[in-house]
Amino acid sequence: VCSWPTHARRRCSSPSSSRSVVVWALWCTNPSTRHPLSHCPLWRSAWRQRVSTPPVATGDCGLPAPHPPSGQLLKGQPMTGTLDFYPALRLQRLGSVAVVQPVWESGEPLPALTVDLETGSLAASEHPHVTSDFVPCFGVLGMLRLEGGPALVVITGVSAAGIVREHLVLKVTSTKVLYDTSHKWSKSDKKLLKLLAAGVDPKQYGGSLYFSHAGDITLTAQRAERVAADPQTAAARAWQRADLDVTWNAALARPLLDAGLDAYVPPVFMGFVEQLNGLDFLGGGRQVSLGVTLIARRSRHRPGTRQWRRGADQQSHVANYVETEQIVSDGEGALLSSFVQARGSLPLLWSQTPCLKYKIPLRLAPPSASAPVFAGHADRMVEVHGAVTAINLANQGGREGVLSAAYVAAADAYAASRSGFRLVPFDFHAMCGATNYARLSVLWDELAPDFECYGAFTRDGASGAVAGRQRGVFRTNCVDTLDRTNVVQGLLGRKALEATLRALGV
Repeated sequence: VCSWPTHARRRCSSPSSSRSVVVWALWCTNPSTRHPLSHCPLWRSAWRQRVSTPPVATGDCGLPAPHPPSGQLLKGQPMTGTLDFYPALRLQRLGSVAVVQPVWESGEPLPALTVDLETGSLAASEHPHVTSDFVPCFGVLGMLRLEGGPALVVITGVSAAGIVREHLVLKVTSTKVLYDTSHKWSKSDKKLLKLLAAGVDPKQYGGSLYFSHAGDITLTAQRAERVAADPQTAAARAWQRADLDVTWNAALARPLLDAGLDAYVPPVFMGFVEQLNGLDFLGGGRQVSLGVTLIARRSRHRPGTRQWRRGADQQSHVANYVETEQIVSDGEGALLSSFVQARGSLPLLWSQTPCLKYKIPLRLAPPSASAPVFAGHADRMVEVHGAVTAINLANQGGREGVLSAAYVAAADAYAASRSGFRLVPFDFHAMCGATNYARLSVLWDELAPDFECYGAFTRDGASGAVAGRQRGVFRTNCVDTLDRTNVVQGLLGRKALEATLRALGV
């Protein structure tokens, strides 16, 4: 559903086209009308102009030839494919074959994705499949191969979540799992099909899935700029540029990626996207209208609920790791600043399996076992973000104190041979109690020097040129990485917003 009325729009250049194309982008804070996104004339018109750019070469299957692969994320994969997105996709069933048919607004068909639900064969068909019996489709999540045959997962409903870096971000609102209903499925396959359907259903376990057909939305603004600045990665396909750590359909998409059919499968991340536009600020005798966007990207490694999922695994992935990006944009939607922070469970080998006891005991692995796991996690964060200030909000005494002491020991051991990771312990309960959040000033005094040093990714409002880069990240945790973490991340987000407003003179 398009949440912007057609009367409110702005003029901009299509950022993803190989040539300068002027398009109309829908832009409104308080929608007064809604209509199906697939039928939005402005949205489809913009993409129609984009895909009308003639390809300079074609591949063996008649599709436009792929860009040279970067080899950074999907080494050796045949990333052939076609245009990043079509104006409309139609999902059809022709016997045992599922067809995802892109169609121009004029009705002219384009090469279709065909999936044989009996054999699992995949192809990009040069012969159009056009029937009057179809269901609107917005992309393919992927395919799962079972013993009895394949199951294809498609996106059948979306809503507009916002415009991020001039790319439309969509939230998945409905999905459909297609399989051969005439086949006699085994008991185990039936369970897997039921689990798959629940896992991708936004009303059950598949909620909060987001994607964009045009932009690298799995990447933060700073990482996306680095990719765009490198000619090799800038020319790569979407799946080669995506951050696979937060791409939740990476495993489901593998059969289509291996077949070179990535163009039909957008990288999808799980998390949160919220955008507020038309926020007016006063300063220097003038009024400035800004927009604030919050994006949370949840790692696909080691997710789970508290107690059941704690600490790190042997691959140094920590439970419920999330990177949150706060974007401030001008009245035209152009990015002015991007501030990134992270949260995740304590990066040690520990567990807290629920039992009948009210106070669930903690189990902590020996330091020798946790040391390489901690080092792997810290190395990865330093490589991505440049420097890390880790804020541990767990209690410094009692049961949680055992964890906190082990965290300090691991950080000290890491610092003895490497740099870039600094641990700041702050006993939140002892310092702030239940409501005395004014005591957070003690923590802020400790963090302020690093905050000033790290800065944020910024662009010049007039030229759009990069004006500054974020040189480090704050990593916050408590035991559950929930309530206490929320408070401190809110503090850091507010400080980042205030810094941006000061830089703008408002």
